[in-house]
Amino acid sequence: MSIKNGNKIEAPVGAWEVSKVLGLNSRDVATLCTYSRINPWAKYKPENHPKIGILTDEERAEAQYGITKIPLFGNQVDMASFVKNGTPAPLTFPDATPETEYWEYELPPYNRHKRLTDFDGYWHQAIRPIEPLEIDTIDVRGMADNDLICFDFPVATEAANLKISDFAFTHLWGKYPNQVTNGTTYFLGVCLTDGTADGTRTVTQNASMNNGMVNLQTINGKKYVRIEVTRAAFMAAAPPMAHLTVFPFVTDDSKTTFGLPGLADHPAVPFNFAAGIVNVITGDRYLIAFGAVDYTRPSMDKWLISFPVTVKNQTDSPLTIDSSNKGTVTLYKNSIATESKVFPFSNPTIAPGDTYSETVQFEVTGGSYYAILQWQVAPGNADNYNVKSPTIEF
Repeated sequence: MSIKNGNKIEAPVGAWEVSKVLGLNSRDVATLCTYSRINPWAKYKPENHPKIGILTDEERAEAQYGITKIPLFGNQVDMASFVKNGTPAPLTFPDATPETEYWEYELPPYNRHKRLTDFDGYWHQAIRPIEPLEIDTIDVRGMADNDLICFDFPVATEAANLKISDFAFTHLWGKYPNQVTNGTTYFLGVCLTDGTADGTRTVTQNASMNNGMVNLQTINGKKYVRIEVTRAAFMAAAPPMAHLTVFPFVTDDSKTTFGLPGLADHPAVPFNFAAGIVNVITGDRYLIAFGAVDYTRPSMDKWLISFPVTVKNQTDSPLTIDSSNKGTVTLYKNSIATESKVFPFSNPTIAPGDTYSETVQFEVTGGSYYAILQWQVAPGNADNYNVKSPTIEF
C-alpha cells in the first residue's frame, strides 16, 4: 500500500494511488501531473523539469520545488515598499505589476514528459511554509528594558511539507552577483514598515538557516520560528508610525541590531504572503482611539467624513494636554495620503479615568478612506501614538 494516513503517497507510486489522494477520476499520468488541485506547498510533487528520470533532492531544491516568481530585491528598502505599496518590481521580474502573483506553483506543461515518481512523498495536507503573526498589537507598556519582544511566525516543520529553510536561496543569490555580497548564507528576519525608507525597521536572527530553521518554539503544540529584540533595543529605534505592515524575509547576512534597514547592498526576499498588520503601543499614560466613523452627504458627489477621536487618562492624576504638541490626523484615500489636519485639542485637563473627545472632518469624493492620528505628547517623550481608524468606502 503506497498511501499513508489517506493523504500521503509513498513508493511504489501508482496512478491509482495518486488519483485517490487527489480525488481525481483519472489514471492518465499527464492528467494527474497537471491537475490544478495539486497542493503547491507539498515538498514532493510534479515539477517542470527537463530530466526524464527520478529527480534528486538537490535537483528539486535548485528548481525551488516548483515554486516560481520568488521576489528578490537588491535591498530592504525596496523590499518594504514592494510589500506595502506594490512597487518597485523585484529584480527577478522587472516587468511585474502590483497585481502580479508571487510564490506560485508551476505545473508541468501537459505536452512535456511526466514523472509519476514526482509524487513519491507527496502530502496532500501540506500548509504554507510560514504564516502571518497571530498578534495584531505590540504593547511595550510595563515591560522592562531587558524583556523580549518576540515575533513568532507559525511555520511548517513536517518533512513532507515545504519549509522556509528548504528554498535554495543561495542558488538564487548566485543569479544576481551584482546585488549579493555574501552568497553562501541566508538569514531569517522581520520587517516592520509603513512603506517608506524612514518608516521601515528590520532585524534578523543571529544564526543562518543553512542547516535548517533556528530558534523554533513550540507553543500549545504548534510550531513557530522566533525573531526577538529587547524592549530597550526596540524603543531606541521605535518606528515613527505605529500601524505597520509586518512580514518575514530572508537576506544573505545577519543584522541583529533593530533599526533602519541596513545591508543596503544585500539581497532581500520577502515572504509577502505572510504579511500582516500590527499596531505598536509605546505610551502608557493615555489611551487614544478612533470611534465609529460617520458621514453625511452634502451634495451628490461629495461626502463629509467625521473621524471621532477619544483620549482617556489612564493615570491616577489629572493630565493637561499641552496644546503646543497637537497631533495630526492624515486622511488616506485608497492607501495614499491626501490631506492632513491638526488634531484640535483645546488645552483640556482630563481627570483620572475620564475621556476627552474631538472630531476631525474631511470632505471627500468616492473611494476607500481611513485616517491615521499621529501624536507626540511631548518632544522626546515615549508617549508617542499612531492610531488607524476604521475604513469607510463610498
